Amino acid sequence: MVERRGVNIICNDVPQGHVRSNRTEGSIKNFIKYFSMSKKHVIEVQAPEGKIPVYDESTRTIRFIDEDIKSRVKSVADAFEALGEKYPSWLESAPCSIRKMYELQTVLRALNQGHDFSLTEGRVWYPWIRFYLESKLPNSEKKNIIGKFICEGETYYLLSSNAHYGGLAGLSCFNSNHGVGFSGTYVGILSCKDEETALYVCKQFGQLVFDAIYADKVDYRWLLID
Repeated sequence: MVERRGVNIICNDVPQGHVRSNRTEGSIKNFIKYFSMSKKHVIEVQAPEGKIPVYDESTRTIRFIDEDIKSRVKSVADAFEALGEKYPSWLESAPCSIRKMYELQTVLRALNQGHDFSLTEGRVWYPWIRFYLESKLPNSEKKNIIGKFICEGETYYLLSSNAHYGGLAGLSCFNSNHGVGFSGTYVGILSCKDEETALYVCKQFGQLVFDAIYADKVDYRWLLID
């Protein structure tokens, strides 16, 4: 049994005898120590950037695997930190649409981790968000609410949705029929390396996607979700 808590790994039946290992992983030395805690031993590991330690019971060794970047990027500030960049000072005085698009592109660069996109090969995924009039929101969609806004006197709920792949023409669309609408962007603007990343962007950064497309173009205001 292995239980991971932050950088601590709690393992059963780890043989005693080693106090420190100077084995180098990447460019960082990882110092490993453990001590008895009842029948368990706590191993403290300093892992290389972007890696997490995993204890293999079969070989009784610790190996390092790639960390899920989504666990590190939950905000725009996290994206800048993951990329080792600072928020540009000039961006603070830029129009809202430019600021939001720059922030969103920064988030996508962090989540895509340098993925090599191709114009003609492979699939490219895109986040897809929807909105409903408040009065026509189905109960089945309440679990997908990620935002609430008012536009032209009407109140809408913004919902995370699914991910699409392909290459439709045009930059974006904003359409609402019978109380439901959708918002999409194609041809590389919001490209994601895989479906999982696109779905994460929909849910975690859906409002930012909406702002990046419609800020300074549509008169709307965000409201607190009830």
